[in-house]
Amino acid sequence: MKKKNFKKSSIILVTTALVGSQLTVFVPANAMESSKNVESYRASGELHKGLKNLEKPMQRTLAVDSKATEVVVDVSSPAELEQALNSSNSANVIRFTNDITLIKDLKTNKSVRFEGNGRQLSFSSKRIVMAGSAKIDLINISLFNGGTGSTRAMFIQEKSSSNPTINVLGDVVSSGYLFSAPTGGSLTVAGKNNSFSGSQSSMIADVNDFKVEDNAQIKKMEAVDNAIKVGKSGTISIGKYAEMNIQSNTGYSYYAPNSTLLIGEGAIVNSTSLYGGISVNAMQIDNDAKLDLSSGKTGTTGTGIKSTRGITIGDNTSIKVSGSGNGIQTTGTGSVITFGIQNDINIESAAGSGIVTDGLNIGVESDVLVNSYKDAIVTDKAGVSIGEISNRPVSSTNKDKISITSGYGNGIYSKGNILLGDNIETNIQAYRTALYAGGSTSSLNVSLGAFSTLTANSEIAMGVDTAAMNIGEGTSASIKAKTTGVNLGKVGNGLNTSDDVKLFINAENGIVAGKNLDFKQNNNLEIIALSGYGISTTESSKITFDKNSLVKIQAKTGIRQVGSASSLDFKESSALQIYNTEQHGIVTEGSITFDKKTSTNIKAAQVGVYSAVKADGVVRFDSDSKVIAQTLSNQSTSVFDLSGRVNSRLEIINPRLMDIKQINHYEPGKGRLIKGASTTNEASQTRLVLDNVKDLYAWNRGQSWGSAPSYAWSDVTSVTRFVRESGNVRYDYYGGPTTGTNVNGFDIYNYSRLATHKENTSMSETTIDELTTESTVVSGTAEPGASIEIKVGDTIIGRGTADANGNYSISISPQKEGTVVTAQAFLGTEKSNTAQTTVKGNSKGVIIPSDYTVGESTITGSYTGDIVKAQLYVNGKYISTGGTFVDGKFSYYVPAGLIKETDKVELVALDKDNNILDRKPVNVVAVKAALNPADYTVGQTNITGTYTGDVARAQLYVNGQYISTGGTFADGKFTYYVPAGLIKETDKVELVALDTNGNVVDRKPVNVLTGTKGTITPSVYTVGTSTITGSYTGEVAKAQLYVNDKYVSTGGTFVDGKFTYYVQAGLIKATDKVELVALNKNNDILDRKSVTVKG
Repeated sequence: MKKKNFKKSSIILVTTALVGSQLTVFVPANAMESSKNVESYRASGELHKGLKNLEKPMQRTLAVDSKATEVVVDVSSPAELEQALNSSNSANVIRFTNDITLIKDLKTNKSVRFEGNGRQLSFSSKRIVMAGSAKIDLINISLFNGGTGSTRAMFIQEKSSSNPTINVLGDVVSSGYLFSAPTGGSLTVAGKNNSFSGSQSSMIADVNDFKVEDNAQIKKMEAVDNAIKVGKSGTISIGKYAEMNIQSNTGYSYYAPNSTLLIGEGAIVNSTSLYGGISVNAMQIDNDAKLDLSSGKTGTTGTGIKSTRGITIGDNTSIKVSGSGNGIQTTGTGSVITFGIQNDINIESAAGSGIVTDGLNIGVESDVLVNSYKDAIVTDKAGVSIGEISNRPVSSTNKDKISITSGYGNGIYSKGNILLGDNIETNIQAYRTALYAGGSTSSLNVSLGAFSTLTANSEIAMGVDTAAMNIGEGTSASIKAKTTGVNLGKVGNGLNTSDDVKLFINAENGIVAGKNLDFKQNNNLEIIALSGYGISTTESSKITFDKNSLVKIQAKTGIRQVGSASSLDFKESSALQIYNTEQHGIVTEGSITFDKKTSTNIKAAQVGVYSAVKADGVVRFDSDSKVIAQTLSNQSTSVFDLSGRVNSRLEIINPRLMDIKQINHYEPGKGRLIKGASTTNEASQTRLVLDNVKDLYAWNRGQSWGSAPSYAWSDVTSVTRFVRESGNVRYDYYGGPTTGTNVNGFDIYNYSRLATHKENTSMSETTIDELTTESTVVSGTAEPGASIEIKVGDTIIGRGTADANGNYSISISPQKEGTVVTAQAFLGTEKSNTAQTTVKGNSKGVIIPSDYTVGESTITGSYTGDIVKAQLYVNGKYISTGGTFVDGKFSYYVPAGLIKETDKVELVALDKDNNILDRKPVNVVAVKAALNPADYTVGQTNITGTYTGDVARAQLYVNGQYISTGGTFADGKFTYYVPAGLIKETDKVELVALDTNGNVVDRKPVNVLTGTKGTITPSVYTVGTSTITGSYTGEVAKAQLYVNDKYVSTGGTFVDGKFTYYVQAGLIKATDKVELVALNKNNDILDRKSVTVKG
């Protein structure tokens, strides 16, 4: 099997007539609940840990164990053997030195070991009688019971109270009936190279307990009758990794109807029987075992595996049963068959049933094949559970396989629930019903898990017959049946699907139910029921299709609902296609609602007086819906028949498209568009409501629909009452007075067609997307639900169906460049335009934009392949096409201010034919604000420099102390005023940059340079004199005069350390504050001193 790694193969092979067989298992009370998935088993540590609570096999007791003192005696004659077996002889190991033939019966009550050394012990119809608890171990010996057809055993118990034991230890060859001790005897087999042949006798052994030890090998075990027969309440156990090959000509390989058969981990059992394989009271099979059971011949009724109490099977086993009777059968009340996980199950019956039991439970990741003449699987009230419904996402694409074939019976016939779990591929081919769970009169259900597939075919009966049905998410089911596809009852929960379900039904009747039908979102339902109902419900049931669902029905009658409270609802963006029905498209005693954006196309009434829609309640098409309804018979009397009950209505609200056609409109045709209920009570009369119809056209009866319309209106909102007569006009409830806006002259009684468009077709235009030489899928749009054909010339290369929104996607093989590929849609007898595209060479290319910083003039990056240009999109809006692409590098111009930090920017790479090769986002990087002060020379009046980003002003710090906030920042350059004498050579100076919001965006140190030096020392000035004099040092070249902090002038004569500075008469008074500021030739301030004034 696809998932397994066997430690050693465990096989039970039974070739038998599989009539009435079942597999029975010991199960706890909750055994028929869904089994755990593999992940939960692994998490809990239960995977391949062996079965729990098993019955324990018998423990072997050797005649001479390892602790015993061996007393050896050699024998070469019957007399010496007799003496050695005598209780008075102390020998416990009898070693054969010659072949021996018995001449009389021998008796012993001793525990001894026969070491044959390859010698033969011939019994010649004589026996060794074992008394009391005598034990004989056999090793390397050949045993022979002469006489063909002899029924005499070689070793027998003395009396019924005796409990003798034979232990086969290896290299034993036995020909004949080996051991008879049915009331207390035990037979164990160990070692390798053991062979037992009963071809000349009835069986191998008739004992109370039979055990094959771990790792033992039985190369052959064959008998005329039952190979191994175990008495009342005994046990049969096959140890771990043991290997057996068994054959019975007329009976069972194992016959222990009152005993339990235990098969250990990794055991291999091959069994061939001309009657039955295994008949036991109960059966337990541990992990990794392999059973290959071939039983029965044509005409026999032996069962492959027959158990009374049940059968329990572990993980990772391989169970193969084939024959002519029942494959596996359990007979006791409440007996069930339980498999663990990851099993291979192969059951075949040439004349009977595959599995017959009270209940069948098979764990996850198991593959099941049942092929039978009669019913494949038959269960009682405990039902069938295969796999698990986990209600969790399923990721595996390697589905479990269930294959069920019934030649002349049912696929699964159960009196309990049927559960087929997640991620399972089920194929059922049945003569009668494929899935029967109690029938429609029960309260049972059939449940399909998520992400599974079901193919269920019935040759003469139903696909599914039960009270209720559940279908999991993402599951696809195809059901083909003779009578009814899905037959559901009047109790239970009806039909319930999850999202994304696909259901195809082909039968005389599609779905028949007495309860609600609830289809979730994105469902796809297709029904072909040419001689019956597509869907038929009773008991005022509700049918609901959730959003984006597609329903296609081709039937004698499309949808029928019985019950005045019935409802049929199509939710938003769903689509209904009913085409070529003989009778009504929809007939309901309730109401119909099509939500907004739905699409409805009904072509019905091929014969007789039927209608496209016959409803007794309200039929409503909500806004932005597509409404197409047409009769196909020249006897039809109405397209919409609302005559069944008063207060009926047809409401069409702001349609996207409407086209209502009555084909029976040429003389003497008497068909009309709408028929109302017969009543003279105005309040209860049938209404046609047209609300917000933008364009409305009408064609008179007898007028070709291909001609120009008879009438046209715009922006119509109206109500028409259907009456017997109005004024002098006799309507007979096919028309009546109309009121509203923009409907002058409107009279529905006279029209054969009412539409919102003039063209004589209602199918949506078919489109096809571009293809390249590497395209493997054709996509496009078409009429919702239409069948799509993809062609090259006259050859169809793909088929598919448009979904509820009109989108299609169809797989094709790649086509050569230049090939013309067409797409056309078909719906019933209608077909659309033919769309086409020419296959282009498959240009390739990848564009890799570099990060773009806001404010840069280009986006740059690299590219590969056939890219020659690009398109720029900002926030989803197309901006421009261009770019320079050379030698794997590109640049793309960006206008100033186009891209901001928060914008979503994309480049779309194009080839020379404007095909899109790639689309990549551009990472936009915000501009980083930065301040770059120039060196500052002591004495300068400004700190200057450059900046980038959002810098609006700065803060000045000297020696860590805040000084001021200011500066002029423009076009990337700035100046910051510094008061004279503020900054000295040794000061630590910093500028802190602030953005427009006052946030700190950068902080930089200012490098302070010493510059030129100089001092000025003014002498005392006497009021009235014309000069200020004094001395200077350094590079003082001039000075500035300030009086009372007001600048007066610049000048002075500075020579050889002496200076004079002219003072205008009357300028300085005795009380004035006077200062001189010394400057160098570059006007840098070198010093500032006060002048003492004398009155």
